[in-house]
Amino acid sequence: MTPARCNNAEALYPLVDLLKAPGPGLWALADGATRLDEGKSFEVDVVAIHGLNGDAYNTWTHQKTKSLWLKDLLPTDIPGARVFTYQFPSHLLFSRSHATIYEFASNLLAQLSAQRNGHERRPIIFIAHSLGGIVCKQALLSAKLDYNYSEIFESTAAIIFFGTPHRGARITPNLGIFFGDIVDLFVNAAGVRLTAGKTRTDLLEALKANSPSLRELSDRFRHICKDFKTITIYEKEEKSPLRRLIVDQDSAVMGIEREDTVAMYANHTEICRFKGAADQNYRLVADKFVERVEKYIKNLVRLSRRTRGSRG
Repeated sequence: MTPARCNNAEALYPLVDLLKAPGPGLWALADGATRLDEGKSFEVDVVAIHGLNGDAYNTWTHQKTKSLWLKDLLPTDIPGARVFTYQFPSHLLFSRSHATIYEFASNLLAQLSAQRNGHERRPIIFIAHSLGGIVCKQALLSAKLDYNYSEIFESTAAIIFFGTPHRGARITPNLGIFFGDIVDLFVNAAGVRLTAGKTRTDLLEALKANSPSLRELSDRFRHICKDFKTITIYEKEEKSPLRRLIVDQDSAVMGIEREDTVAMYANHTEICRFKGAADQNYRLVADKFVERVEKYIKNLVRLSRRTRGSRG
């Protein structure tokens, strides 16, 4: 499958998305068939979750080189990996969706469970940008408590968070809600029927700084995340024209056990887009993937040997 690509207009988040997304669901970008000459293979599932106003393709596509690294680069560095990208209705403007973060997470679990039927032994690495990290945390909390999805929780080897506002984004509600209100005012004043949908100010409200719902989610997540590795990547460049960081280090870093933190010299949108295989930011992420998968597999082998030894 070759995803269509085009440029995005950029603002606080990409407010105008010119790429026709594939529609809600979990879409395969790599089927695990890639193999290296030496036969090395990583039997792992990679699941990417886009953020606010993002989509399954554009969020991960470099706008100049058109590199969709999940499809064009990662399968070579992680041969044998199946790579999926999750699409959910996160657009702020003209949205028909009434779905909540909890429902985004529940749908992700259902979609992923269906894809893993017969492949339950494969470890999972989640990749999440911005709001996608909140959806991922909620999904794992739900999987921990739901027998139907317990294997997803137990198979999770790592999460890579890109600019996730665990404590909220200080500027999101002010500019975002203001922008949405202005659009609503303009459309209503022009006498145009809002047939295309509404402004999702509720999503922005959920992501505001010191949001009670985010605080509760983080507190609960802290108690279940000790079994897998978390890699937190945070932005160090301002997002034009705002002249400030969208998600600063204080909000992006959770401060939990087994968390690796990495500062990336990119803005909030570009933090999860890479020019190509030689991009130093991509090499950093790819190395983290390989390191984590190898450690996870070694731990499984060690556990299997201990189990066989105890039986003997």
